[in-house]
This record gives sequence, C-alpha cells and structure tokens, in this order.
Amino acid sequence: MLHSLVVSTILLVRHGQASAGKADYDVLSSLGEAQSRLLGQHLVSIRQPVHAVYVGPRKRQRDTARLMIEAARELGEAWPDPVELATLDEYPVEPLFRRNLPSLLLEEPELGAAIDPSTPHVDRARGFDRLLTLGTRRWLEGRLDTGELPTFAQFMATVDAALQDIATREGRGRQVLVISSAGTISAAVGSTMGTPWEHALRLGWQLCNASLTAVKYRDPSDRTLTGFNSVGHLAADQVTLR
Repeated sequence: MLHSLVVSTILLVRHGQASAGKADYDVLSSLGEAQSRLLGQHLVSIRQPVHAVYVGPRKRQRDTARLMIEAARELGEAWPDPVELATLDEYPVEPLFRRNLPSLLLEEPELGAAIDPSTPHVDRARGFDRLLTLGTRRWLEGRLDTGELPTFAQFMATVDAALQDIATREGRGRQVLVISSAGTISAAVGSTMGTPWEHALRLGWQLCNASLTAVKYRDPSDRTLTGFNSVGHLAADQVTLR
C-alpha cells in the first residue's frame, strides 16, 4: 500500500489516427476518433484512476483527450478537464521541412515523388516516410537550417522540462494522462531512459496511434519507463502508425 502511495504514473498517449494525405493533417480520422474512445473505455475497464490530464496544443491531441474523457465520463468516471501545455507540442515537422526541402531534395532527388501530386498515393506515402526519416536525422545531426525553430537538442530539453514540470505539479501518488504526439513521446522516453538521441528519435517511428507508454516516478527528475507502445485495447485492424 505504501508503494502505491509514493509512486506516481504518467501515461503517455499518442493521439488517435490523424488525416495523413488530406488537406488538413491535424484532424482525427473516423478511426482515430474510435481509437481515442476505446482507449478511454479501456482505462476505465482496468480501473485505472486518472487524477490529471495534460495535452498538447494541436487539434488532434486535444480531440483525442476530449474523446477519451467523454468515454470515461459516460462510464461514470469523473475524469478532470485537460490542462493544455505548449511544451507538449509535436516538433515542427512542416516548417522545418518547408525550410529545408530544397537541400533535402538535392541530397536525394528521387524523394521529389513524395510531394508530386501525380505520384500514386501508396508511393507518395512511402516517399514521405523516407523524406521524414532523412529530414529528422539531419535535424538531429544539426544539418538543417532551423532559423527561429528549435534545434533537436532544444526540443529534447523542452520535453524533459515538461515532464519534470508535470511531475512537480502533481507530486506523489498520482495517475496522470499526457496526450501528445510520437516525436514528443519518443523524446520523453529518451530522456527518461538516458538513451542516445538517435535511438530516441527512432522510437517515435514505432509508436502507434492511441498507444500507451508508462513512466513511473517518485521524484520529478528520477523517472523509470515501465511500459512502451501498448495497444492491447485495440483490435488488430485498428492498429495504425499513420
């Protein structure tokens, strides 16, 4: 009993499936909405208490939180309203890539197919994944022109500070939901585990939509990873990466 009182858990949730390939990516798909509700229902079914909810500023993140909370409240759980934190935002993929696309395409010209509307959707999606991999690695290596945008080191530091801030606010004996995006969660896991930055970045490419990653702490700066990328609450055909 004493153990449960002094240890807190932060449950890191990646948002539900967004609208990849559509005009506005920052909108949950119908499947993303279902994933979010199922996750809320799952946490109630396993009697996981939720004392606080924190969410990033993106619409897909906020809507995931809203749907999870609605699902839990429909089952009689009094989950609190979410607290929005700008420090839980995803890294700035679009402005980083827009700023650096010409140099990335000079390095690998064949990736131009990823932004060519005439390219078949499947091939465009594969090309975008390759472009994302190349761009984020160059960002990590300090080889992108970031301008006013954060460097990779600054992004990692922001996410680590956000976790410490949440842990400090909540203290011990709390169960806290944090809803954000793959890059933010991988940075949180990397800072918790003390893994090399490249490994932390690669973790993000494995995170499924509406997945659960668990971090326990007794002290804000002393965290332990206890679960990663769990999707047991979803059926096989509901599991998505994009």
